Amino acid sequence: MQTATILRRIEKLPALSRAGKRINGLHRLMRSRCLYERAYDRVSRNRGAMTPGVDGQTFDGMTLARLDRLVQSVAEGRYRPRPVRRVYIPKGNGKMRPLGIPTADDRIVQEAARMILAAIYEPVFSKHSHGFRAGRSCHTALEEIRKTWTGVKWLGFANYYAIADGVKESLDNLELVIIRSMLATVASRRGTTRARVQKSLLMGSDYGVSTMVRGQSRVHKLWRLKHLIVKTWDNPIVDKITVGSRLAQSPNDLATRLSAGECEACGDTDGPFEMHHPNRLKDKPRDQLTSWKASARRRRTIVLCHKCHVAHHGGRMPSRMESRVH
Repeated sequence: MQTATILRRIEKLPALSRAGKRINGLHRLMRSRCLYERAYDRVSRNRGAMTPGVDGQTFDGMTLARLDRLVQSVAEGRYRPRPVRRVYIPKGNGKMRPLGIPTADDRIVQEAARMILAAIYEPVFSKHSHGFRAGRSCHTALEEIRKTWTGVKWLGFANYYAIADGVKESLDNLELVIIRSMLATVASRRGTTRARVQKSLLMGSDYGVSTMVRGQSRVHKLWRLKHLIVKTWDNPIVDKITVGSRLAQSPNDLATRLSAGECEACGDTDGPFEMHHPNRLKDKPRDQLTSWKASARRRRTIVLCHKCHVAHHGGRMPSRMESRVH
């Protein structure tokens, strides 16, 4: 399917979803390379993009031919996801958290599928749902609460859950749990005891923190289970960007630059061309942070011919070309 056809099809998915109609032909959309190009552009910019999966490959050295092989394997039903690589990272409490790292190819396929599913399900999700959605997080949830629930009684939420699940007795201690959690957090950051923090933050019957803003004192108080006044949610929809336009390629798109057919270091036009993805600068020894490597903060990728790519990884890049890499 042509790129324009794919974009038009995806443009129609939200309307079909809102109408409650059954949506067919999704596998045909998964056969289009433009989706994989956009998926590669997105996931390769994430933190950890240079962490290899079980196959040892990363996004470094990505080529259009590699994308074509991936698209063809999905279209022909030959694609099989690889097992994730299990690693353990330290937590703040000293324990270890398990983390699964997919292969680079699996991340691209997952993102392509996610973009299609998001076009279908995002329009019918509740506007009050903030978990694991683009542009939403616990911060947007708290902001909605701050703007909307300016006067309802928090006990009302406890009564609701008490009716639904019969846990009124447990939620009676909600306020105490919140206060103790706050005291423990502040005490840990200040390196002191909860008793001292409680004494310093107590303001009458409330707890709060005083700060100076432009020479004026401000007090931020901890929420308590008190009466609030409910206001209607009148947040206007300001994001008019359509799904298709978000998937449209930009001039700086990684696949577009690969398609240009020119090495951005030496100017060669013979190819083959590979996308170079640098490792994180903090992983490099300090003596390796030359000025041209520091420029990676401004441009993180570069299209290289195979000869320049091999020379760069071998530390043999000519000095006149180093400034153009990254």
